[in-house]
Amino acid sequence: DLGPWQCQKHDLFSLANHQDGYSLMFIHNLTILSVTDVSTEFIISMSAFCPNMTSLTISKSEINDEAISHISKLKKVKKLQLIEATHISSFGYAEMLLNLPQLCSLGNCDSFGEVINILYNNNHYQAIPNMLPLEQVDCEGPISDYELHLIANHCPKMRDIRL
Repeated sequence: DLGPWQCQKHDLFSLANHQDGYSLMFIHNLTILSVTDVSTEFIISMSAFCPNMTSLTISKSEINDEAISHISKLKKVKKLQLIEATHISSFGYAEMLLNLPQLCSLGNCDSFGEVINILYNNNHYQAIPNMLPLEQVDCEGPISDYELHLIANHCPKMRDIRL
């Protein structure tokens, strides 16, 4: 856990003349990582070099739908916290939920009601699992009665939802 250390500012996980996160290739058994202020390049490196990641916390970083597409390659992730990630669309979160089959804890997702609606009501996606393994989500955004119904039907393991 690097806590509040700003990875980009202190050049953590980067070497001169290499992509951010290049040094992660030397710790491929990494399963838990907590970082602050990382670039999309770092996230791309992490997705390539850390296939065993199970818990990931990223704070105050360049997190957008492109970064989410790379995080979605970490198939073993069970716990994901994206703190102060304001540039992720509901479709980005939906793609992530489809591609992380073991994700139990999502952390903060203020558009979770809309995400569930996109997944199960819009016929936008072809292969949607009937049930998601989610157990915990923090959502400070609006959730309608219908969206709560979708959550109850498709997230039967949900035990902690903060509204």
